[in-house]
Amino acid sequence: MDCEERIEELLGKEYYLIDIFPERVPERADGRYFDVERILRRDMQGFCRRITNIILKLYCYCDMTAVTDEDTLTDPPAEKLAELTEGCLTGGGDTGHICILLPEHDSLLTLSRDDMYATLYAPDERLKNLVSELCRSEGLFFVRPETQD
Repeated sequence: MDCEERIEELLGKEYYLIDIFPERVPERADGRYFDVERILRRDMQGFCRRITNIILKLYCYCDMTAVTDEDTLTDPPAEKLAELTEGCLTGGGDTGHICILLPEHDSLLTLSRDDMYATLYAPDERLKNLVSELCRSEGLFFVRPETQD
């Protein structure tokens, strides 16, 4: 099975978010969430650095295959992995979306330029525990959304 097929399969599995919020923000008529998000996006470099740190630390524990629209990189040099992540999230790179396969855990981590979170699909218990600790070290939250749509 190639990377693209495996990604498609994993996208249908249970997922968790690496997020700036510890739980889903309730909808309010005044739209304050969007005002807050707009302000927080002013510091995308800070958010990007925290996500990049999590990915680089996770890379010390497991192999990764990074898939973009342009390329597939198996166990890329750490500098290249950081460059891809930062470019994706800040808009300075060629791609606005990255899929990172974690073959040892049969799991998938996705990033999108439009989101202030990353998504981890089909994590096993060991990976959930590890990513949860890495999130905590970077001031982010590892949460399972209430609805898995």
